[in-house]
Amino acid sequence: MRISGYCHNSSPGIKLIILLLLILWGALIVAIPMFFVKGSNALLIAMYLQNIGMFILPAWIAATLFWGNAGKSLYLNKAPRIIELLGIIALFIVATPALNRIVEWNEAMHLPEALYNIEQWMRQQENAATKITEQILQVNSFSHFLAVIFGIGILTGIGEEMIFRGVLQRIVQDKNHRAHVAVWICAFLFSAIHLQFYGFIPRLLLGAF
Repeated sequence: MRISGYCHNSSPGIKLIILLLLILWGALIVAIPMFFVKGSNALLIAMYLQNIGMFILPAWIAATLFWGNAGKSLYLNKAPRIIELLGIIALFIVATPALNRIVEWNEAMHLPEALYNIEQWMRQQENAATKITEQILQVNSFSHFLAVIFGIGILTGIGEEMIFRGVLQRIVQDKNHRAHVAVWICAFLFSAIHLQFYGFIPRLLLGAF
């Protein structure tokens, strides 16, 4: 109770530090079992551990420390209305052609010649991320397919939303009292943390959306 009360009254800067420490603690916890995980499912298991250890648990603990009730403060106790779900689906369908054009434009970007080495490093990061994604998506059974769908399509989304929108965006908004600023800062960080620079702009826009 004392720790929770102290964190609740602490400044946004202190809350950011606590959140970062929780994520780093989660990364350490995730890294330990990965020394013992081998085989074709190692990447999939790593993705599950990362989502739980670095996103979901840190977000839950941080929300509990900062605001008392994690389920309520992260809005996990509220289900979206059918009209909201239909509106989101409709918006994605309408926005997809424009987003595809932005993806193509972002992928074709080139830095000035003076930044050639930086661009090569960015391309290497992009290729490495693509190879990891392709390896995860190589399914060998229906149960493996379901595990990939749940891990990428559900668990990753829940974990990232809990951290970036549920905790980080609220902390940033508490600091500057401007919702739109908090939305764009968190969208920028959300896109940057993926280290996929040739998908940065589309991911930034999706994060803000």
